[in-house]
Amino acid sequence: MAAEGQKDDQVFGFGEALRALRERHGLTQFDLSRSSGISQSTVSALETGKQRPWPSTRRALASAFNMTLETFDSHTMRGPREKESAAEADGERAETAE
Repeated sequence: MAAEGQKDDQVFGFGEALRALRERHGLTQFDLSRSSGISQSTVSALETGKQRPWPSTRRALASAFNMTLETFDSHTMRGPREKESAAEADGERAETAE
């Protein structure tokens, strides 16, 4: 059972990260849908954790963000601790930029 819950957390974590990435790029779900070729309903389902990202979907999204798949995955496929560390690092970078 723990493995199933962990998978669900990873899917939801992907969705949260995808939404944050989309918003950072100033895109709506509709914009991302058009640039990736993925339906808007699929983008929504990915962001809410209702759907798991297929490899082909991840490639299309990476392309829409002008990223390699590896870079896209580094932004969206992190575990909880890695996300916390990345958020802390982003905060430190923002503080030093001010």
